[in-house]
Amino acid sequence: MCVRSVRELETYKTIVADGSCSGRIKDIYFNDRTWIVTHLLLSLGSSRFARKQVLVPWDEVTRVSSKDGFVHFRLSSAELEELPPPNSVMPVCKQYAALALGSPGARLFADKLQASNPNTRTAKAVIGYSIQADGESCGRLDDLIFDEESFEIRYLAIGQLLAGKKLQFHIVPKSVERFTWATQRVILRELQPICLEGGQNEAAISAAA
Repeated sequence: MCVRSVRELETYKTIVADGSCSGRIKDIYFNDRTWIVTHLLLSLGSSRFARKQVLVPWDEVTRVSSKDGFVHFRLSSAELEELPPPNSVMPVCKQYAALALGSPGARLFADKLQASNPNTRTAKAVIGYSIQADGESCGRLDDLIFDEESFEIRYLAIGQLLAGKKLQFHIVPKSVERFTWATQRVILRELQPICLEGGQNEAAISAAA
């Protein structure tokens, strides 16, 4: 198993089937019950201001190359252009935001809300959430670590300040009871710090000044 950080993934460039650069990954969508990445939010274009954004199904990725800093897609440039926009899938953060509008225009979202998956989250929405265990805060969600072959999230990277130093440790997804959008928290059922094997992440438990 080879794992990658979502934050790391956002620094990679994307390459389409013909070998040309298509843009950058801005976010990921995942299911908080299966812990599978469902889509990559791709910003098309090489300039600072993207032409458009599209959602790419995770299984269109053929390879993640950390050596070169590229994510390779099986799709062509033309096929990428035809992919659906970000608002075609409504994650939980946008579902609640739509309901919070409380205006006549919010009713336009009713059908889409009913069809939306209540377990769809985005990495950018949940990174930074407070981690709660036994009613106590024990750090913040720093990152998500996924398997580059199956695109399954394997670990949550938790940052915690202790004696003026920042520690980072990993927990497995089954430790998570639920996410709460209103209070921006990840509620844990049990805490299981681990170290990753094979040197993939030697700082699974580490301290930084």
